[in-house]
Amino acid sequence: MEFHRNRPTTRRPEGGRVLDAPFVLIDTHSVEDILNAEREREKRDKFGYTVFKSADLAIVLIQLQKGGRICPGETNGTLVFQPLKGKIEISIQEQKLWLEPNQLLTVTPNLFCEVVALQDSEFYLFNAMSWK
Repeated sequence: MEFHRNRPTTRRPEGGRVLDAPFVLIDTHSVEDILNAEREREKRDKFGYTVFKSADLAIVLIQLQKGGRICPGETNGTLVFQPLKGKIEISIQEQKLWLEPNQLLTVTPNLFCEVVALQDSEFYLFNAMSWK
């Protein structure tokens, strides 16, 4: 298997990293430090950093400011939300759930899903792509 790396950008020239390989060790504290040092995040209500991406799984650390929203639409795979800080509201179909640190939520494919930050929040989103 080949190692797949992202391409550093002019905004984050030191951001080159392995995204997919036979194994990838992720230092979550370093990822949080990188995200917290990002100047662009202060200009947006949402910001994400992909820590792993393969053909069937993506792992993204997401920060949402209070009121920030992501992924209004149908899920394209199984999603797992793992909050680290704050509180988020997740609407699935017509049901609302509230997640805080030390909770984990899974959502199956093909459901309408929307996330809103009720407080400044940080969470991992795992997306296991549908093979259908």
